[in-house]
Formats: sequence, C-alpha cells, structure tokens
Amino acid sequence: MGVKDLWTVLSPICEKKSLWELEGSSIAIDLSAWICDSQSISSPQINMYLRNLFFRTCYLLLLGVKPVFVLEGDAPELKADAIRKRLKARNPKNKPVKETDVKRACARTRLKGLQKQCVELLSYLGIQCVKATGEAEALCAHLNAEGVVAGVVTQDSDVFLYGAKEVYRNFQLSPHYACDAYRSTVIEEKLGLSRTKLIGFSILAGSDYNDGINNVGRTTILKYLNSIQDNQVFQKFLEWRNGCYFDTVSNAKFMTSDMRLEMSIKAKALKDDDFPYLDVIAEYTSNPQVPTFSYEWSKPNLPAFVSFAVRKLAWEEDYAAKKILPLLGRWQMLNPGHPSDFSVAAILRNGQGKNSSRYKVAWNLHDIETHEEKELVAASYPHLVAAFEGKLKINFGLVQGS
Repeated sequence: MGVKDLWTVLSPICEKKSLWELEGSSIAIDLSAWICDSQSISSPQINMYLRNLFFRTCYLLLLGVKPVFVLEGDAPELKADAIRKRLKARNPKNKPVKETDVKRACARTRLKGLQKQCVELLSYLGIQCVKATGEAEALCAHLNAEGVVAGVVTQDSDVFLYGAKEVYRNFQLSPHYACDAYRSTVIEEKLGLSRTKLIGFSILAGSDYNDGINNVGRTTILKYLNSIQDNQVFQKFLEWRNGCYFDTVSNAKFMTSDMRLEMSIKAKALKDDDFPYLDVIAEYTSNPQVPTFSYEWSKPNLPAFVSFAVRKLAWEEDYAAKKILPLLGRWQMLNPGHPSDFSVAAILRNGQGKNSSRYKVAWNLHDIETHEEKELVAASYPHLVAAFEGKLKINFGLVQGS
C-alpha cells in the first residue's frame, strides 16, 4: 500500500516511459512488488510470480539494464499495530487477534517463502539479490538517493518518503513494453510536495504505519500543506500537541482562512492520542543499513535453470532451454573467451528502428534469432562481421552498377 491515496495524488505527473529508455542503467527492484503484482493475476499458468520474474529479468538484461533485486526483511515494529488491526478486520467473528499471528505476519513467512524461490531462479540467471534489514522499498530508495541506481521499481508509494528520486511501477512487457514513471523533482515542482510534505501527508492521510486523521480528505490535506513552508510541517504538528499561538485567538475576525483550515485539522488530529507519530517520521527520515555489495552478472546456469523450469513452471525441457539461451549468448559476448557449444552461426541483417545499432543474428541451436549489439558481435565474431559487411558492399555495388 504505502501512503493512502498518494498514487491518486501523484497521477497528474505520471509519465509513460518506454522500457527502452532504461537501456544501460542500473535499477533497484523491490522484489515483493513483482511477487504481489503477479499473485493478483488470474491465469491457468502455475507460479506466475516466477514466470513473470523470468521474462521481465531476461528483457532487462538483454536491454543492458543492471537489475538490483532487493528482498524484504522483517516488518518494522511500527507495522505491528497496523497488522493487528488488519487481522482483526478480516475476522468475521470478531475474535481476539493472537499475538502469534501478528508476529508471523510481521515475519512475512509466506512472502519469504516465495522470495526464496525467486532468489533460486535469479541465481540460475546469474543474478544475486540484496536483502534489506526492514522494508525493501526503504533500501531501494536509499540506493537511488545515493546515486547507486538510476531508479526504483516498486508499487509502494512510501518509497518517495524514504527518499527515492525516480520510481517506476506497472511494468508491462508485450505489447506495450512500458512503465509508469514518477520523478521527485516533478512532484515538487508541479504539485508542491517535497519529501517533507509527503511525510506530512502520510501523517494526516494514513500509511502502513498509521491510520491517518478521521474525516480529513486528501484535498483538504493538500490545501493545508501548500499553505505552509517545508520547515513548518513537523513544527506545526508539535505545536498542535503542545500548544500554538492562535490557541489564544478567540475572535474569529482575526483569523485568516488558512488559520481556520489549520484549526479544523488540528482539532481532529488531537483526537488521536498518538499524533503526531514521531516514530513514523523517524522511520521515514532514517537511513537504512546498507549491506556491502557490488553488481555482477554471472554466467547463467543452463542445466540448473532447465531443471527448475520443469519443476516449478511445468515447461518442457526444449522450451526452457530455448528461452534462456539468448541470455546465455549475450553473457558470452559480454565475457569473451569462455568456451561454449552455443554460438552465433550467421548474421542475418542489420536491425531496424530501435534495433538499428544491432545485428539480427542466428544461433546454432534451437533456431534462435536475436538482436545483438554490433560492437559485441564484432568483438566475438569478427569473421562473421567481415563476411556480412563484405557481402553488403558487394550487393550495394551490384545495385549501383545496375
């Protein structure tokens, strides 16, 4: 979820981004977002979260993207109360919620089981994962804020509150090959919502960590936040709890419309004994512990992947091999000198459109054809490039001579 109604608030500045625009960049991926997204799809295919993960990861790697998958850790203690309330709401007989159930939910036992399978699949593709100590989107946001990655893939809107600069969601492959993109600079420029004000919005509207203020809608909250400066947001919340200057103003004619709006929100906020949720503010503004890691794409493990795909995806061996071989071929061209039975048999033609910097090549197994960067092909198969370019010159000369 993230922050209540925040994706709706941000919808006016959403940009459609072609996945081709991610070419050559590093991105942090909140793995749980892809798992949950796939779980909601009704399909006769088994284990859709694994199937979608495979095809999305292959597409990104073949684009030259460096994906950094981040795993969820345990839920922060702050989330326990929210989880307790959700479990109670799901109980039709209104029975007391067992603390063991709350602890189990906070430990994310089921999600971690699914993550474990995803980690196994990714390892066969040559990709290692990074584990967060708490929320995955918090670590993703920090990596983005520090410039380690260019953007973050997640469905959790509170990623902006943790400091993310560029966020992608609603990943789609065929037929659109696009995603929704959001930039913090545009959010602040066009909506007037800085990171501080977004945190303030979450305190008033509600998030994974708090319920928000009753009977205060997002339009009212945004109007109020746009009436104050960044450095006033948390200060105002503290003043409401501890007393503020216009508490002594009794004559309504001395109050501005902004003051009346603030008074109205304040009165409702103070009905909540936990307001202003300083622990929530601390969660969003603290820096997560970042594990030591360096991105590396290792050689895909063809036999292990095929075995996994047969067991977990119910694919035929030939089909599984055909799907991973293009990835293995790309890796080999990026890492020349490794012996392999899988190689480019011929260059078919120059690529067109978005593939204009690539050759269309045919491989020697499974009738596989892919588009590969011309520089990579030239480095690994100079004799094929010389033959192909020589043939083009001859054909061009024949055309001119005619």
